[in-house]
Amino acid sequence: MDFADVEFAAAVSEPLPTGSGSSLFFDGIEIRPVPGADGYFVSAHGDVFTNRPRGKAIAGRLKPLKTHKNNDGYFQFCARHAGKSKIVRVNRAVALAWVGPAPDGALCCHRNGIRDDNYFENLRWDTAIGNEADKAIHGTRLLGEAHHRAKLKSADVKRIRSAQKSGGRFWGASKIAKELGVSLSTVKAIASGRIWSEEV
Repeated sequence: MDFADVEFAAAVSEPLPTGSGSSLFFDGIEIRPVPGADGYFVSAHGDVFTNRPRGKAIAGRLKPLKTHKNNDGYFQFCARHAGKSKIVRVNRAVALAWVGPAPDGALCCHRNGIRDDNYFENLRWDTAIGNEADKAIHGTRLLGEAHHRAKLKSADVKRIRSAQKSGGRFWGASKIAKELGVSLSTVKAIASGRIWSEEV
């Protein structure tokens, strides 16, 4: 299905009705099963519960489950099944349970750009392009040396572009790549503006 399709956009933006399907209640809080994680439930605000046996807990009895922030600032929990464990992001669990199924290739996006705000009305399914557009709007997109995996600094980029402009056909791209500890293709991509395009 085409993500740009208006009907698609409407379908993934409308939350499921409250009190529908297999909802349960825990101390007055409505919770829904997390699709793909049997025995795990989530509230509209991202509170996670389980009825699976853990430690001394009795199987079948609902209990709150602790969530933890990962290094990227997203809450997640560990779901266990048949002796195996998998990490589940809370925002994705809420979207699956409260917004609806994820279309193929869709990402779970925060409308307000706050990664730990997992209220269902703040979540939607969108493309990677839509998610990057959100980051630009919210100011959360990491560019250039602000990115945690960046090997180069702005000064390195300026040096590459200056060498390319003033050096003619043989401007020393290989030498610069070796000195900076990056590949020749990276240096050429910077020189052409294909990457680090935000640096002038």
